[in-house]
Amino acid sequence: MKTTLKTIAAALIMVTSLSSFASEKANPLKDMKSDMVLNTYLEAITVGSIDLNKFLFADDFQYRNVNNDDVVGKKEYIKFLKANKGLQYDCKSSYEIQHDRLSLCR
Repeated sequence: MKTTLKTIAAALIMVTSLSSFASEKANPLKDMKSDMVLNTYLEAITVGSIDLNKFLFADDFQYRNVNNDDVVGKKEYIKFLKANKGLQYDCKSSYEIQHDRLSLCR
């Protein structure tokens, strides 16, 4: 009887502790069209908007600077963008979408 009670108590503790972990936030960019995702990226690099940076870049993201052959990962690039938060560049940017099919972006 004591072993049964201990087993049930252990199972209850395990279930409650596993369900108490915080779930990861849903990606707000997941269901956006590609032009909106591109606009979010352009805002991050030209206007200093950093709100959605953790969703913009994959974990294996690499930024390459062809002028000096620097390569940085996601963590370093987001750190750079955070350091430049609110800094606005006087520039014009344009882009062209080659494919606008959601199946290619997932």
